[in-house]
Amino acid sequence: MTKLIRLLPYRMAVSLPPRARINPLFSFGVIADIQYADKPPITGRARYERDAIVKLKVSLDHWMKCHTDTPLKCIVNLGDIIDGHEGEGAVDKDKRDLHDVLSALSTINLPKYHVLGNHCVWNLGCKYTTQALGMPHRFYDVPIVKGWRFVFLDGTDLSLMKDSHSMEEAKEYFKEHSHRMLEDWNGGFSKKQQQWLLQVFEKAKKDKEKLILFCHWPLLNLWTPDFASSLLWNAEDILRMLDPEVVFMFMSGHMHENGYTIHNGIHHLTLGAVVTTPHGLHAHAVVHVSNDAVDVEGFGVLAPLSSSFSLAKSDARLE
Repeated sequence: MTKLIRLLPYRMAVSLPPRARINPLFSFGVIADIQYADKPPITGRARYERDAIVKLKVSLDHWMKCHTDTPLKCIVNLGDIIDGHEGEGAVDKDKRDLHDVLSALSTINLPKYHVLGNHCVWNLGCKYTTQALGMPHRFYDVPIVKGWRFVFLDGTDLSLMKDSHSMEEAKEYFKEHSHRMLEDWNGGFSKKQQQWLLQVFEKAKKDKEKLILFCHWPLLNLWTPDFASSLLWNAEDILRMLDPEVVFMFMSGHMHENGYTIHNGIHHLTLGAVVTTPHGLHAHAVVHVSNDAVDVEGFGVLAPLSSSFSLAKSDARLE
């Protein structure tokens, strides 16, 4: 069963009783779709690629202040860290943009965990981007504290993007599902990644761990029908795989809009994009995890996502 809660895009303040912010087990920062590029904005499009790095630095300053009061374990980037260029010299320009964003991120002395997005690999390729971001693998898991594990998933794995991990499987999948009008700038999870994910679930059950899953692409359409083509290719299959006994939350980006729902007891949270944030605003969040609750504190255009989620049951409270 899916419980859908619509969110106003730019409501700037919410009042919620925090449950996990006082002496949390751990906290972390999260951001989506920075999409920095050293290029002028296109007239008529609400995207501010060149300004994105300025907004990122505002987020970094805020996370550093938070870290002074409540230490953060890490920063999570939900993909599309750069936007990508077109035409002659696009690859070199993308490399420079990626270097600039990583230089900005290096100013905060915390672990950074990334997932791949379509924009950041389109020109540079999956292999180069994985290495440049310092990722141990295109999909991987990290123990955060006793009882909690982060799982980072790769939606470029089953795709037609440059040197995707499962290109032949992706070509076959794309052909077999041609009636669904799949977009070549999206992707899915290969059979290998799905098998690995099931093993992560089994280990989490054995070790009594709760999981937070991160992926660039969401699994559910929380917006208008035209957003449906932007989901993970095999979203329905992955939804059936998710085990509510161990999976607490699935966090994503890609849609450039805030979104939240509960599906089969699992919280699905989609973060709005930095690149589309109006001038003078920003878009990032801090998540606090305690023994009985998870608090999401959204800032700037992510303020509407702020809520406290009970670990006892799926009872997200949003205004």
